[in-house]
Amino acid sequence: MQDGIGVLDFAVEDPSEDPAQVFSVVQEALEIAVDVIANADDSLGMLSEVVEELIELHAKSAQRAKPAPRELAEWFIDFHESNEVDYFDLDPVAYSTVLGEDGLARVRAWAENADVIRRKYMEKRFAVLDQDVEAIIRTHLAEGSYAVYFEEAAKALEEIGENDAAWEYAKRGTESDPDWQARSCGQFWVELARDHFSEREEEVAQIVLNKWPDPLLEVMLYPERFMES
Repeated sequence: MQDGIGVLDFAVEDPSEDPAQVFSVVQEALEIAVDVIANADDSLGMLSEVVEELIELHAKSAQRAKPAPRELAEWFIDFHESNEVDYFDLDPVAYSTVLGEDGLARVRAWAENADVIRRKYMEKRFAVLDQDVEAIIRTHLAEGSYAVYFEEAAKALEEIGENDAAWEYAKRGTESDPDWQARSCGQFWVELARDHFSEREEEVAQIVLNKWPDPLLEVMLYPERFMES
């Protein structure tokens, strides 16, 4: 399967390939993969990984193929409504330029009446699409001030270039608890500092490593320090 993903990935990027044909093949592969996982043992998560990669490729191939916005919107909705497997979500942000104003309006209207879990996910992603800081914070922290939600909010804020706000929520998530979710948020805080506040990276890393003095965490944060020269 991974070999097939590699071939499709290459085809999506290959300018000599017909974008519409590649898009059609990727879409069919995604639909087949979802059907397979509905009737298979995926306890190791390998099939789910394939589906997630195909979802990413589908959005990427749509950018090149530029299918009809309304047609894509209906397929987007049908993907969520028709499949036996309900734990995969398409990201309206990834399809936004292809869906255009009309396609996005159709997806928004559907999302407003979707089941509660899917509706909450779509609200979060549309907040990102709208670059609405208040909506991002509201939707991501709607279920409580837990480290996992602080991290999700921080990532969404970084996604729209609101790095100062992302810093604040990554910091709050790191400081919220001593558990593994706060530790994950701490790792993201270090990455955020590395990417956007390089002068403070060491400071943040020290805070995180002091809170969780684990050599494995240091390896995860700075793998290059442990590579053989």
